[in-house]
Amino acid sequence: MHTIGRKIAVIASVFSCFSLVAQEADPVIMTVNGKKIQKSEFEYIYNKNNPATSSDRKSLDEYVAMFVKFRLKVAAAEAEGLDTIATFRNELDGYRRQLIEPYLTDKKAEESLFQEAYNRMKENVEASYIYINIPEPGSSSDTLAAYKKALSIREKTLKKNADFNQLAVEYSEDPTAKNNRGFLGYVPVFNAPYEFETLVYNMQPGEISMPSKFQGGYFIVKVTNRRADQGEFLAAHILKMVSKDADSQAQIAAEQKINDIYQKLNEGGDFAATAKQESDDKGTAVKGGELPWFGTGRMTKQFEEAVFAMQKGELSKPFRTEFGWHIVLLKDKRFLPSYEEKKKELSEKIRSNTRQNIGTLALVDKLKAEYSFSPNQSAYQSLYTMADHGFPFDSLFIAELKAKKGDLFQLAGVNFTIEDFAKYVSTNAQTRSLLALDAMKEKLQEFEVYSVLDYENKHLEAKYPEFGHLMQEYRDGILLFEISNREVWDKATKEKEKIQSFFEKNKKNYKWEKPHYKGYIVQCTDSKVAKSAKKLMKKLPEDSIPAVFSRTFTKDGKSQVKIKKALFEKGTNPIVDKLAYKTGTMKVDSLYPEVFLSGKNLKYTPASYEDVRGEITSDYQNYLEEEWVKSLKQRFKVEINEEVLRSVQN
Repeated sequence: MHTIGRKIAVIASVFSCFSLVAQEADPVIMTVNGKKIQKSEFEYIYNKNNPATSSDRKSLDEYVAMFVKFRLKVAAAEAEGLDTIATFRNELDGYRRQLIEPYLTDKKAEESLFQEAYNRMKENVEASYIYINIPEPGSSSDTLAAYKKALSIREKTLKKNADFNQLAVEYSEDPTAKNNRGFLGYVPVFNAPYEFETLVYNMQPGEISMPSKFQGGYFIVKVTNRRADQGEFLAAHILKMVSKDADSQAQIAAEQKINDIYQKLNEGGDFAATAKQESDDKGTAVKGGELPWFGTGRMTKQFEEAVFAMQKGELSKPFRTEFGWHIVLLKDKRFLPSYEEKKKELSEKIRSNTRQNIGTLALVDKLKAEYSFSPNQSAYQSLYTMADHGFPFDSLFIAELKAKKGDLFQLAGVNFTIEDFAKYVSTNAQTRSLLALDAMKEKLQEFEVYSVLDYENKHLEAKYPEFGHLMQEYRDGILLFEISNREVWDKATKEKEKIQSFFEKNKKNYKWEKPHYKGYIVQCTDSKVAKSAKKLMKKLPEDSIPAVFSRTFTKDGKSQVKIKKALFEKGTNPIVDKLAYKTGTMKVDSLYPEVFLSGKNLKYTPASYEDVRGEITSDYQNYLEEEWVKSLKQRFKVEINEEVLRSVQN
């Protein structure tokens, strides 16, 4: 080969080496015990735990040395199978469940729900309704018949001068309609199913809705009033109970009693004391009649109207509700806080409300598009037909479902079959819907959501590198803790003989700058007790002294001796300073005037590792770790790709 040809070949080979690094998006930066560690993982931990703003930021080489030790310990944990035991898996799964939450909901949709709920809380909407039931199991023909019936009743409500509430009494199939005339009252946010709440809050006074299907039937809703939210109230009440069906004598007696109470309160009687004594509402009477904070829709209409018209500190005149006669003291009143102040509470309420899945469903819709979700419409229709012939998800229905073949839908090129759906419903058979077709649609949607989110969950590490790094960090952190506890921390507290030996070899490192006295301070009620205590102390093993003294020197339930054991540095305790070192003055307890010491002056040298437990434990841990790391370096091979290492951004 000509010289020029050899040069071209060499240059090409050099560039090819560089291009391999450049083209590999995430090259291997090191290998520990055969396990490859990508550059991205190292960079993530390096920059997270060693930020540029840190005053003690480590150089790249310093950090590599620390990282290698860390990976060697993780390798030791893996070699012992700590990553396979149930406690590890459960703990890691617990972390994962917390971490995936923001990845499995649509934040914009969730924020929109917060804002929507807050805006609705600014208003109170009053409504009445007529309900038409769909007979179970609710076939298509049953559903259609109920809809037509509801539609015909709606036509009656639209006629001039039609009394909606009277029509509710005549036609509503809700058994409560005979008494409440279909009157629902004000509908507070979060107190009704989200779909029903949305229907009501999207209507204007006087408007009558088309029949809307909820929970096994059709609702016709009329909104009768909208007003600004009245706020929340803190009130106390006194109740004299009397049924509206009680005889006239009982009615008169209850009214007379409440008027007598009202007169006493106006003459200066204490409301709380009177409520405790007189109120028939025993649940609140013990609290001076105080009720929890309440707003619109939480109390009876008559009670709310009376309280909402009051001013803070005002005492109401007696008024009547369906429960009896009340007197109310309005203690406080508050209005809707700012959105930011309310947001945390909104988040908690939404997660426990029927709207909780909307953010999730919004994400699922996006993921369906991303992963080319493709339903097999004929398979869906066959399941709808099955449901139309009987209520689904009992054992016989599920057995029939398992026998059906065919693909239900495709997601990211993966086929999900009717058999997969059958397996899902066999362990998730409960439905909110009362009607067969609705129940089938509900479970199919559930299965779609479950399948999409399960697929997304299994691919989060690959899809979101930061999530993958965080999960790896948690995983390795748990393993590091467990293996370090076994090899270092646990030994440093239990290997007493080895710790004492370590102390003896390194005793010169633990000398004190000041003398120390080790033993007991004993304070006695008189000289006779002190003499007995000194005599007994000479006979007892050191570790039994406090317990024996407690039994021996207690008379008529009162202790005759106070005893305290410690290692006292000179200058830290006046009694020790005076009695052991003859310096300073000590203040004597008048109840325990006789004082003596029992122990020894260690001067500047501790007698055992127990005298310097904190220091020696720390030093012994360091010693164990150093020895452990030495053995790990001999046991596990470490290879570092210097070229990739030098490309780390720092």
